[in-house]
Amino acid sequence: MEYEVYFPCNWRVLDSEFDLNYRYYLEIEDELSDSKETLIALLMNPSKAGLPSKNVNGDIKISDTTVNLLIQAYGKKYKKIIIFNVFPVLNSSSTKAKKYFSDKIKENLDMIASKVKNISNYDLVVATGRFPKKYFQNYSSIMDVLTNNNKIVFAVGLTVQGYGKHVNQRAGTGNNLTALTNVKKYHWKSNKLIRI
Repeated sequence: MEYEVYFPCNWRVLDSEFDLNYRYYLEIEDELSDSKETLIALLMNPSKAGLPSKNVNGDIKISDTTVNLLIQAYGKKYKKIIIFNVFPVLNSSSTKAKKYFSDKIKENLDMIASKVKNISNYDLVVATGRFPKKYFQNYSSIMDVLTNNNKIVFAVGLTVQGYGKHVNQRAGTGNNLTALTNVKKYHWKSNKLIRI
């Protein structure tokens, strides 16, 4: 039996877009929440969250550690969490995901733009971690779409290079994940987030 991680109680997959080995977004919600708030999280690449369980019969979808950390940290404030990725390749290793990504850059950006245009109000947390310079243009294009309405951008902390830390990096330090770093503006020239 394959090891699987499941969503916490009350959380379920509301919507997702998969294409063979790619996940373009994952939208989850707390069915019992009275909140009307939405959080968009930009991460590096997806793992298996949103796929059907191989161990449980029925319409059970699996989660992953990163998604559950987001729910644990922010789930009380938000009704919905929508996850986009810089690389939409389904692989928990970002190094392997980058190899298969080049043919899906435009499709990923179009999917993000299409989904975001239907959401009037959201908070944005950037938690990609660091990635190679050759993907700056892709990252910058995604940030253009997500920050189109002068959104306040949050990060769980900043890497030395100025990227939003991955939620697992912050969790591993024992720091409080809910203590978001408010970043002033996405710095387009250097592709770095700047602390206020």
